Amino acid sequence: MIRASVLAILFVLSAGAAVAEPPARPPLDGRPSLAAYQAYQGESFEVWGGTGARPVESLTLVEIRDHGSGERIEQFSLRFRGELASTLVQGGYSFRHPQSGYFDLWLEPAGQDEHGRYLEARFSLIPARARP
Repeated sequence: MIRASVLAILFVLSAGAAVAEPPARPPLDGRPSLAAYQAYQGESFEVWGGTGARPVESLTLVEIRDHGSGERIEQFSLRFRGELASTLVQGGYSFRHPQSGYFDLWLEPAGQDEHGRYLEARFSLIPARARP
């Protein structure tokens, strides 16, 4: 009887741990920041826009590079990977992710390999805390 009770308690505790929600991630529909984008590395986004309002494609945020961020400036780039058959070219695009909301980025081609085509967005930002 005691053993069954202990097993039941362990089962309930382990089930509760499995249901724990992932930590909240910041939305990307406001002021961009390096920390906000880092929370989405490895995630896929629906992307559309450009000349002729191209249809939705999926891009994965595969790399984030910090180019010398500090207290007075944040300089970083985002590298996205799409399908080899992607039709996205240099231009402005709208992005959507279930947790990030909607946001727009200017993308530039950044090469391709056997895994797909790459596009990059670059940022040079003065953080709000650094303004007088």
